Amino acid sequence: MSTVGELDTILARLAGLDDEKLEAPLAKLLPRLLSPQMVGAQDAALRGKVVQILTHCNKRIKAAPNLQLPVEALLSTFAQHANPKAIENNFIIMYLDFGVPRLAPEAKGPLFGQLMCQIAARPAAQQATLHRLLLDVAPHFALPTEEKALADAVAFFSDHTADLAYVIEFFTDVLVSACTCTH
Repeated sequence: MSTVGELDTILARLAGLDDEKLEAPLAKLLPRLLSPQMVGAQDAALRGKVVQILTHCNKRIKAAPNLQLPVEALLSTFAQHANPKAIENNFIIMYLDFGVPRLAPEAKGPLFGQLMCQIAARPAAQQATLHRLLLDVAPHFALPTEEKALADAVAFFSDHTADLAYVIEFFTDVLVSACTCTH
């Protein structure tokens, strides 16, 4: 998937799919399109075609509220990007904003750590979206009770101390704000 011609073919195939058949192709396509080599490509024609496909996907996703997006794959792609200000991160955040609220409650809780990862280094606009997503998944988050899983969770939070401190401060602000609004 590296030439404008191949992307034209992909766009035509997507356009011909019914909404109920769109989920599987999007699961494969979105993480690849949102890579630095695609949406962040130096070639303007290639980048333009990728944006055209993403625009088509946006319209289809908004029109199909039950469509599930590849949230786990998008979070994985998001975590791999070294530059938090890269354009592809803005697109990934947008698709996460579409996808996370559509997840079943039991699928949301495990995303807490991944959404928190690198939040302290993100630009303010990305942080604002991540705040909303963290508020959406937090009620479903629970530390594991199994010993190894708990140790892994504690190690994860220990490895991301700046992000953990940022998230604690954010949730403290939310609680203080909620308390002052009720009095």
